[in-house]
Amino acid sequence: MNKQLISYYFGGKEGLLKALTAEWQSRESTFAETSPPPSLPELVRGYVTATVRDRDLTRILIWNGLQDDGEEGSAPLKDMRGDVEDMRRRQAEGEFPADLDPAYLLLTLFAAADAGAIFPQLVRAICGEDPASEEFGERYGEQLARLLRHLGAAKS
Repeated sequence: MNKQLISYYFGGKEGLLKALTAEWQSRESTFAETSPPPSLPELVRGYVTATVRDRDLTRILIWNGLQDDGEEGSAPLKDMRGDVEDMRRRQAEGEFPADLDPAYLLLTLFAAADAGAIFPQLVRAICGEDPASEEFGERYGEQLARLLRHLGAAKS
């Protein structure tokens, strides 16, 4: 796609990023907004699976982050304060230890879920797997879920 088509259909780069973010949020709701809500380990597993499945979208959002100029509201991401509040609720319910800062844990989990898209060369070197494969997404998602279950078992 060329710049003229991006401008025509989306009104420019910012419009394209808003459309991509809306698409991601739409897909996210299929696993994040179930009733009852998924446990934190299962939620993160779902994010890993989505990151592998929607690799190009993930990489575009990562690239946008690399070009972040630090201006407030420059990236069309959803309001993350609600996600931090959800993490605080999960902490109060005992899903992870009280001595962890929910905001920093959320940041860590986002980075961990995107690791296959951020560091494909490390996935190949460390795990010997294709970071774009469903098998990698399933195995890696399960390992992150296990790590979070261990955190829940070690609550203080």
